[in-house]
Amino acid sequence: MNKWIALIIGIAILWAGASWYWYSCEIKGLCQLVEIQNENRDIILELEGGEVSQRPNDRVSGGETRFGIGTSTTATTTRRTIRCSAYLNDFVRAGENNSSVEVVKLENFLNTYQDEDLDINGIYEERDIMAVMRFQEQYRAQILAPWGLSNPTGNVLTTTRDQINRIYCAATAR
Repeated sequence: MNKWIALIIGIAILWAGASWYWYSCEIKGLCQLVEIQNENRDIILELEGGEVSQRPNDRVSGGETRFGIGTSTTATTTRRTIRCSAYLNDFVRAGENNSSVEVVKLENFLNTYQDEDLDINGIYEERDIMAVMRFQEQYRAQILAPWGLSNPTGNVLTTTRDQINRIYCAATAR
């Protein structure tokens, strides 16, 4: 008979804990950790006073702004969450067979948000590479430092693509 009582008490404790969590975190919103769902390769952005914080990490905790990386984008503030689609989905590399659609989006982004004057032709050429290198230099801490790089590469890989997506999401979420 004692094992049945222990089982009932255990279930009651689990139910009480789950109820407390649901009430305090889901209803009252007291939990500060934002879980990042990467099934859809989401990006989580927390905007501080309308500005994008520049730390490429993956969690929001203790009032610090952090990032998670992926293809669809969510901008999270302490007041609201905004979801927007990622702007760039693929990598763009010098000398590779790049998607012309992605290169056009990259060229448009650089012209719009970096005041470049690139031809929108879908070909990743020298002028585009130099513009990406200037962008990488501008966001050195977010793009190059995580990899321990001291010089821009001109390739739009993980951290470059993610920084572009963060800037695009923040700009379109206003």
